[in-house]
Amino acid sequence: MNTIRLLIEPLSVPLTNVAVASVAICLTLLAWAWYFRRASLPLQHTILMSATYLLLICPIGLLIAQKLNYGVLDQQHFHDANPLFAIRSESTELVNSAAIRADLPPGPAENFTASESAETLMSVGRQDEPVSSAPMGQAKTWEQRSMAIDQSTRRINGFATLLFLTWFVGAIISLRRLLRGLALISRLRQSLYSISRNRVGEALKSAAADVGFSGHVEFCHSKLAPVPMTIGIHNVAIVLPEDLENQLTDAQLQAVLIHELAHVIRRDNLLALLQAWVSAIFWWNPLLRLLNTKANIAREQICDDFVRKSMSQTIAFSEALVKVAEFCVYGRVIPATTTLLDDSQQLPVRLRRLNCLERDTNPQLTKRALNRWLIVVLSCIGFLVIPTIKSPVAGAQQPTMIASRTKIKRDTESSSNAATPSVLPLVTPVSAVTQDGKGIANQRLTEVTQPEQNAYIDSAMAFLLTQQKKNGGFTDDSSFQRYENGITSMVVTALIRAGAPEDSASIQQAILHVREADSRINYEKSLELMMWLELDRDSIRSRQVAKQLVACQEPNGLWGYDEKIRNSDHSNTAFVVRALAKAHQAGLTITPDVWVQVTRALVKSQNKDGGWGYKPNSPSTGNMTCSCLTSLALCAECNPALMPEFETSRREATRWLEDNFTVRTNPPGQPWHFTYLASLSEFMHIGGQTRIGKMEARKQIVHFLQQAQRADGSWKGRHHSNQIITTCFALQTFKNLELAATE
Repeated sequence: MNTIRLLIEPLSVPLTNVAVASVAICLTLLAWAWYFRRASLPLQHTILMSATYLLLICPIGLLIAQKLNYGVLDQQHFHDANPLFAIRSESTELVNSAAIRADLPPGPAENFTASESAETLMSVGRQDEPVSSAPMGQAKTWEQRSMAIDQSTRRINGFATLLFLTWFVGAIISLRRLLRGLALISRLRQSLYSISRNRVGEALKSAAADVGFSGHVEFCHSKLAPVPMTIGIHNVAIVLPEDLENQLTDAQLQAVLIHELAHVIRRDNLLALLQAWVSAIFWWNPLLRLLNTKANIAREQICDDFVRKSMSQTIAFSEALVKVAEFCVYGRVIPATTTLLDDSQQLPVRLRRLNCLERDTNPQLTKRALNRWLIVVLSCIGFLVIPTIKSPVAGAQQPTMIASRTKIKRDTESSSNAATPSVLPLVTPVSAVTQDGKGIANQRLTEVTQPEQNAYIDSAMAFLLTQQKKNGGFTDDSSFQRYENGITSMVVTALIRAGAPEDSASIQQAILHVREADSRINYEKSLELMMWLELDRDSIRSRQVAKQLVACQEPNGLWGYDEKIRNSDHSNTAFVVRALAKAHQAGLTITPDVWVQVTRALVKSQNKDGGWGYKPNSPSTGNMTCSCLTSLALCAECNPALMPEFETSRREATRWLEDNFTVRTNPPGQPWHFTYLASLSEFMHIGGQTRIGKMEARKQIVHFLQQAQRADGSWKGRHHSNQIITTCFALQTFKNLELAATE
């Protein structure tokens, strides 16, 4: 059930918008149908059928509108009311309103779920934040309330997930029935046999002349046809039940053929097929069923009016309807077909209309009726271009969720001792964003307080914890399943750097997963080494991994995926250098020749334009240029004798960055956008700089991260779907920028 919920939750906003729009459209059309109840039948039928047309394009229209960030309600308001997102909003409300949470002792890892771990993490707080106090009884009350909210929202989450799942299952069942009906048409076609009697041919020619039909249509008999009917969209055939022809006079047969040819002229079979598809998808909407029922009745009455207009005496057609009702046995309704008598209960109504001479019988849609229909459609377009709920898009302003983490002091200190939150040198915009082709235009920006910055980080940490698997690992993309150990190490490092307590149940479970697993490639080994060094534990494992990485260095000075495959690249090299440099700073012995070989290789592989690509001689990209610059800087820190080589490469690479700088993509428009931001921020952190040339790089990056954070607390790259990886890179970027600004 949790897996299904995780799959359905991202679709909750689009599905809600489509459901609300479908109901609103049907209500509007029913109101218009009542208003034009005395208008001509073609206008009434067209209005009723508009539900099918509009609901067919409804998902596409809403998708385009959401991409343009249109909507009535902001998604944060939806989250506050939507049970699917109640845990996050309610937990944040508890933290903000009380600022009182007790330290929860860590328990066995197997007894904690992802949501419980997220709640524990949100409650214990950071050690370096202001401390407030309150009576223990009040803290217990808030803790009990938090547990009650968590239990209730889980039940509601399950109910909401069940609703969407029911919609999906019902649609599958309805579509299966539709496909079985279409298969029945194929069987019906196989049972057809042509009629060669002169009587039938003359009746068909006379009926075609009466209605002005000049196309080709087959006239056949079938043992399977329950009533006279028209089947097919391209190869149309009028089918009569076997032996019914002998029960009809020439005038009655001609009237029946006129009625069926009217369906062919109007392409009613195509409309019936569209109705069937839309009804199968929106099977739960009773208003759509009502509209379709009225449309089917109007369709048959319009075809009856073709008979009235073509024949001076309609008594023959009335008698034919009665004979068909007596002769035929009704079975299941066949989709994408039109029959002479869909519903026997409508027979008395149709007979009264046929014998009523006062009513206008024009079966065509006039120009005046068409203008009225356009007004009706325009009144419904708003439901397609203005969704009820906005969806998050990159660059759209996300609501700020101010939530400072606090904890209870075990004594009875007064809460007045709590310090005022300090101001961090991060930024938030005070005016609309404009672009100058390089990035976000420089503008007056205000400072962001510690609680405001924590809001973004809290949301990201909570998201990461909800992605934890039962085995303690982290991965949300099947293409990264084989790198689960490395991604788990990456998440743990990001959480610890963001302020998560090491003794929380989720982190302990993730550490256990990494310890028991085997990192096979250099990516994973580098991430694992950085995790152990960040935790400052298991020095034996750290030395083993560092030794393995040093041994994997290829003769050209770079690293590839592993020592068996000699296929080095700058990406693997950057990860390994970061890990080994951190190990060197932690006191582990790294052979000095390692730094010399890396530096010589990177200087040699630098492109003429000053940048680096994924491999030597590859086109320069932003993430590889920043990664190689960072690698050279770390090598120079570990071996100061390499500083001249670093300075020479830095000047050339900086010119490339100044010419190609942007925060909107990985220049020049490459994938791995958030890898670029993390590498750029790390290079700025090492150099203690906040600008790239004349551009306020730090301000622009922070602004972009604030705007691009999704409602669930994650970040998602434009060309890369793994939200766990991008969220880790975003957290790393936040931390690097914070350190760069304070140096």
